[in-house]
Amino acid sequence: MTKRGKCDTCRLRKVKCDQKRPCGACSIKRRPCTYEAASFFEEGVCHPTGTRCFSVFRQEADSPLTLSHYSPSKRGTFLTFAAARKPLDLTCAARLLSSDDSQLATAWTGMIRESSASWSWWDRFVSCVTTRIGSDPLVDRAIDFTLESYTTYRHEWDCGYDQVAQKRGLTALTTLRHALCGTPDLDHTNVLITTGLFCVAELFRAIPGVWSYYVHMEACAKLLAYSKAKNYSELEETLLYLIVLEEVDHAMCMSKYGASEGFAEALSTIMNLLVRLSQLAVLQRDHVHSIENRPQTLNIVALMLSLYEASDGVKAVVENCAMAIPTKSNLIANVLSESYTFKSNYHFDLAIHYLTYRSLLCGLIQSFYYSLPSNEPNDMASVMDLPAVQEEDEAVSRNIAMCIEYAHGSPDAPCVPLRFNTPLKHAFGSLNRIQARKAAEGRMKESREAARMKHLCYLYGIRTLRIWGIGDHVTPSEEYFGSHYHTAVGGPPWQQEKYFDEEGLFKEGT
Repeated sequence: MTKRGKCDTCRLRKVKCDQKRPCGACSIKRRPCTYEAASFFEEGVCHPTGTRCFSVFRQEADSPLTLSHYSPSKRGTFLTFAAARKPLDLTCAARLLSSDDSQLATAWTGMIRESSASWSWWDRFVSCVTTRIGSDPLVDRAIDFTLESYTTYRHEWDCGYDQVAQKRGLTALTTLRHALCGTPDLDHTNVLITTGLFCVAELFRAIPGVWSYYVHMEACAKLLAYSKAKNYSELEETLLYLIVLEEVDHAMCMSKYGASEGFAEALSTIMNLLVRLSQLAVLQRDHVHSIENRPQTLNIVALMLSLYEASDGVKAVVENCAMAIPTKSNLIANVLSESYTFKSNYHFDLAIHYLTYRSLLCGLIQSFYYSLPSNEPNDMASVMDLPAVQEEDEAVSRNIAMCIEYAHGSPDAPCVPLRFNTPLKHAFGSLNRIQARKAAEGRMKESREAARMKHLCYLYGIRTLRIWGIGDHVTPSEEYFGSHYHTAVGGPPWQQEKYFDEEGLFKEGT
């Protein structure tokens, strides 16, 4: 309290605050409190966010509380907090999704569907929450966590709402996630829900605050649907896929305007998320999902083309990208370690594509490195960890080949669809480089293993072309991999009988 009987927050918000009637912020700090929620909504008092005041708040403020240790001040603060309709409100609300209360779930569903077009559902949802304060431990815990994060950044209102909202929303979700994960009486469902929200919160740093709000709403709506269906792996995949798409757009904007630091950060995020997406493709192999219902490709190819076309600032982009590349060879190597058996081509498609996109990004970095003038790579050597990039390339390429081998290793297995051509081509090129490098280092065993996997990629590529009627009237090697294949491996596979048996499979020891 100040000498004038007002705290700093209240002075900014034009709300009276004194020892007899402190505001919510003062009461949370354990100052004497006889404050009632209705005082925030007296006629003529303007809410700090400029939003309208709702009659339901005044009505609910006079409702009795079930437990005495929940003071009216906490309730009033929550009502004020809910009136803002900002991401933190949704955080608190999403925490309630695991509740078995049908009335609460119905109100939440209606609020999400109506969005900002109608305020009636929001009023109804807040009414449901406030009537359960003190009687529902789940509601109490959610309010405690959100109020704690809300008051942390309350003093920063004068800094600009968009920036504060992003920071406050991310902090709230982080706090909520760690608190829930550390609570022994909550089941795994609650942890998954809040983890998904935490992933969505990562979007706050890349897009405007207003858009973050609607993205958050969309994600929460998905959370409700998936929490009822118990498809948590698919839920996480959906949220991560949304983030990857946003990060790709963000990276393209950063590249367009020459913001190399922002581009490097977005690129690093994309690479990490692609690894997790490939893991999920394996984990949910028992779930069959129609691939026609999702985009056929991420826009990473467009991102790469835009970067290749950018002639200015290439060195700066390379420097920042090099520092952003994480060394996760072991993680990639373990992506398919649990099982190489896929129940459908859909999961095989996902695992291959996500790993390939990540490997393509590694190849992009190497291309940038070698495209610099001859005098610059020496300067770049101190910045770019090229061996780490090569390890990434090697690990991903090997996993692509191993995935193909284990998923389609038997003669009667379904053939790889034509849409796998790009992953196969890239794996072939990478393994060819690995073979040459290992041979130059005198590591012949590893060189032969790379050659075996390289021919494996080629073999399935040829099978694919013949299934589609392409390999009967063209030279498969030139059509599929280009004319450099003959010089790279010494001829097409059918001329190298030492590698294959009569059924077209690899001989033992080759």
